[in-house]
Amino acid sequence: MTRSVRTLFSGLVAACLFTTNAGAEYDPEIVVVKAGTIITASGDAIEGGEIIIEDGEITLVGLSLDSPKNAEVIDARDMTVMPGMILARTRLNLPFIRRSGVNGQFVARDEVYPDLTGFRPALESGYTAVAFVPPGTGITGRASVYRVMEIDGLRTLDADNYLRATFEDAARDKGAMVQALTKAQAEIDKIEEAREEWEKQKEAWDKKQAEAKKAAEKESENGGGDTPADEGDAPKGDEPKPEGARRRATEEPSGGETGDDSDPTNGGEKKDEGPGEFVPPEIDPSVKPLVDLILGEAEHPLIIEIGGASEMLHLRDAFEQVTIDAEPKHVLAMLSPSGDYSYQIESLASVAAGHEGDDGPLLMVSPAMYTERYTVERVNLLGELAFAGFDLVSVPSSLRGSSSQLEDVRQELGMLVREGLDHDEAIRSLTLHPARLLGIDTDFGSIEKGKTADLVFFNGDPLDPASSVQKVMIEGRIEWETE
Repeated sequence: MTRSVRTLFSGLVAACLFTTNAGAEYDPEIVVVKAGTIITASGDAIEGGEIIIEDGEITLVGLSLDSPKNAEVIDARDMTVMPGMILARTRLNLPFIRRSGVNGQFVARDEVYPDLTGFRPALESGYTAVAFVPPGTGITGRASVYRVMEIDGLRTLDADNYLRATFEDAARDKGAMVQALTKAQAEIDKIEEAREEWEKQKEAWDKKQAEAKKAAEKESENGGGDTPADEGDAPKGDEPKPEGARRRATEEPSGGETGDDSDPTNGGEKKDEGPGEFVPPEIDPSVKPLVDLILGEAEHPLIIEIGGASEMLHLRDAFEQVTIDAEPKHVLAMLSPSGDYSYQIESLASVAAGHEGDDGPLLMVSPAMYTERYTVERVNLLGELAFAGFDLVSVPSSLRGSSSQLEDVRQELGMLVREGLDHDEAIRSLTLHPARLLGIDTDFGSIEKGKTADLVFFNGDPLDPASSVQKVMIEGRIEWETE
């Protein structure tokens, strides 16, 4: 084949390839997971089910599903697949800082450096998202939510999430809570006073404008107020001017063309444009998140970590001590193994009964078998709270979040299930409920069509002490698996 023929042939092949690629349709990345058991967290478990994932999003969940021949198949028929777990409170691998008082201006994201922070303990324990919280006591600041793996250059899910407060020691934390509520209400009062002053100014200005308009209309009805010129007299505007005056008249701009906003009809004074739009005064950053909560403008709640039943009573007293426009939307967190919580179940149940909506009120808890104070009688507190209508969010009692502590959460939940806690509720306390608490349940927390394919593979029931994490999938890709 001569060189010219070879060149022509190569050109034709290249043209054909270019035409084929240009007209080709987008080919999505499809993954099929064949599981022994699928725990959806939003419905019944599916035995021998399949999950079809397209570009990281779940498109179908069920039995004997049709899937494309070119799909990647993950054979997990000897495993249990559940949604990625979500850790709603941690200081995983972050330093602890002694801080107290009212510090709502702090945000956990300012301490998190994703390239340096070790997410691996959470990943290996089956968590696919974590919420870091600011350290300290009192009003500590806002949480920030991250994925444990960077996907397409993104790791942060929500940089400004719930506001954290501690109320574990009434002698220490009650004063901080009262101070925070008092300062927040003072800031709200400052806004209202500024608004009232603005409304007065606007009302006076509107009245002045209406009077000026009325006067102008009356002047127009009377012929404009001009005095008729005598016959034979030339109009004043036509009187001859000296040469210098004529030159100045042509060189100087007239009226509003002087470059300023003065009003020539008002003696050259600056034109009154009124009070303008209302601009609220700047809010003290330390209580700004609390102000937003009281005004109902915050997307996320206040999480109050209480120490026991007595602290709950002191918390109510703290709210009653301060006259506030509205009690901020808050969620209680029972994290210490205090046996006197059982004395408050009836009171808490009344809160659940008065809750509106299909979902129950959220309650952050540390899974453990409690005992009645001063007795050896065991109490399945989480089981009773779930029965009372609460949606539980399970977290370790410690903020450190080591691998063993994260594993202990599942172990403790498994023990509580054997003592009567509903199995599905225990699973939801690790997946769907924390996702709802953090406001990310639209995309995470359950295995459903349209949600992100963040999945964890176990070699048995996730709440069985003998089972362990085998694989972790994030957005349709296996990001970690046992050796």
